[in-house]
Amino acid sequence: MSGGQHTTAIERPLGATGVVRVQQTGDDLYVLPDEALPLISAHEVDKELFNVTSQIEMGYDDASTDEVPLIATYLPTRVRAASPRAPHGRIHLLG
Repeated sequence: MSGGQHTTAIERPLGATGVVRVQQTGDDLYVLPDEALPLISAHEVDKELFNVTSQIEMGYDDASTDEVPLIATYLPTRVRAASPRAPHGRIHLLG
């Protein structure tokens, strides 16, 4: 937090389309990529996953850790050529 304002730096993965929206709701800062908005609207992804303030409070800022937990579910397939890969890109959480 800087002067009472939250700050964040966002690196988008190569080939990412759309923009990232930064939304302040009360004391909470949300970083919402366009790709997630339809999933949030359809209640398939919880908006709180993008609550940067909560992540910082839980110790997931750059000063505290290099990792952020991720839960991913993949549709079943008959043959999987390779293991699923985590999404690329990074949000720097500056606490």
